Amino acid sequence: RRVQEAFGKDFRKATKLERRGVFEAYTKRLEPAAMLDVLEAEYPLCHGEAHELGKVVLAKTKDLILAIGTCRDRCSGGCFHGVLMETFRNIVPAHSSLDEHVVLGELKAKISEVCDQPALTAIHKKGNCAHGVGHALTFLADYDLGQALDACSLLGSRPLEFYCSGGAFMEYDLVAGEQDLPTKPLFYPCETFTKFPAACYRYKAKRLTRRVNPEVLLEQCLRLGGFERLGCFHGWGFAY
Repeated sequence: RRVQEAFGKDFRKATKLERRGVFEAYTKRLEPAAMLDVLEAEYPLCHGEAHELGKVVLAKTKDLILAIGTCRDRCSGGCFHGVLMETFRNIVPAHSSLDEHVVLGELKAKISEVCDQPALTAIHKKGNCAHGVGHALTFLADYDLGQALDACSLLGSRPLEFYCSGGAFMEYDLVAGEQDLPTKPLFYPCETFTKFPAACYRYKAKRLTRRVNPEVLLEQCLRLGGFERLGCFHGWGFAY
């Protein structure tokens, strides 16, 4: 119990960039399940908080099936998404671009291999795997959303591309969403990448409800048309 309390204290003090180091430091003293217990008790969804733990679990075990079984669907899938981020990082050479032909080919093969694993499909639906792939692709693209969203088309179907895009937008928002608010247009990146509005606005609107007057948000959503307007209201509903 004391070790868990110490872990919780150190995690709270850590910046986002320091979280992996905290998880690595405690792996010799705490099982991943015990660290997940702390995260779930302190953070309602603990999705972004658990990404780095998933990466550490796979790096330590070097066993995809074991890592998936360890994370399961805990922290609203955040730990599992971290496993996928580490999985795909291992096959993309450093400083490579996701639009390089060889890299895309390797990614496509790996996506099919991972998302069809019986051990994975027993826990997660394929859409959730595609969502996790979106997180991984954005991370690998160094948060270049255009590259990540283009790579989502590797999943081979529009529904899976939608789920992948949602993961890409979520990962981008977790890292860059707050700093975008004072420097970018109100609805960026949703107004720039418009193929799947609902996939984007569900994260952007969630952030905006904390910073923008509801009347302003309503007015701005109503100014949109077609699927972008529907996506904006979908995001608003998701936020609440």
